[in-house]
Amino acid sequence: MEMPRHGIVRKKDFACLEQSQESILFSIDSSLEMEKQFPYPFRLDIRYILSENRIITEYTIHNCGKREMPFQIGGHPGFNCPLFPGESYSDYQLVFEKEETCTVPTPITETGLIDMEHRITFFRNQKTLPLSHELFAKDAIILDGLRSKSVALRGKSHEKGIRLDFPDFPYLILWSSANEGPFIAIEPWTGLSTCSDEGDVFEEKRNIQKVAPGNERIYSFVISVL
Repeated sequence: MEMPRHGIVRKKDFACLEQSQESILFSIDSSLEMEKQFPYPFRLDIRYILSENRIITEYTIHNCGKREMPFQIGGHPGFNCPLFPGESYSDYQLVFEKEETCTVPTPITETGLIDMEHRITFFRNQKTLPLSHELFAKDAIILDGLRSKSVALRGKSHEKGIRLDFPDFPYLILWSSANEGPFIAIEPWTGLSTCSDEGDVFEEKRNIQKVAPGNERIYSFVISVL
């Protein structure tokens, strides 16, 4: 069986294992159905922690099998944009931690694949990206060459917004809906969809993560309200 788009737990129900005023823990164990698509027993824990003006998302991937397990993990946080009445989408911008110069690959909307051979210049020595709905006319923006590990969504005329810190993730995906939705998704990922320069073997994908039998790996990102 083929692995579904965006992985095997995207549309599954998680169990709530712990809950307090400051945190909540959800968990899911692999099933026989999942192992037909991904033949590695695992448990995935997702903990959300509220700390002052921050929300910490923490993924813990447990290898419950007897052989090394490959995997990818990523988040899909989305944010209202604009934030306040009377503002427009174009009143906002993304401000990156460092000046960036990079190209981006071309997403193939019909298949969800990524064309790595056809890249366009996206940043030229810049830290800011003014927002517009036209940016997402051809689907998501795949930032696979960033130096920054932090980005803020801010108004151009005020300092209100949010900051996303993603030190554990090499890729950042920007997305909004094609019908001019009033939001932007800023998504940290460890891996990408199948790319045009690689095969269909999951274990051989670029930047595939691995965890030893009986071990775990932890990845986290932080959203701060500014």
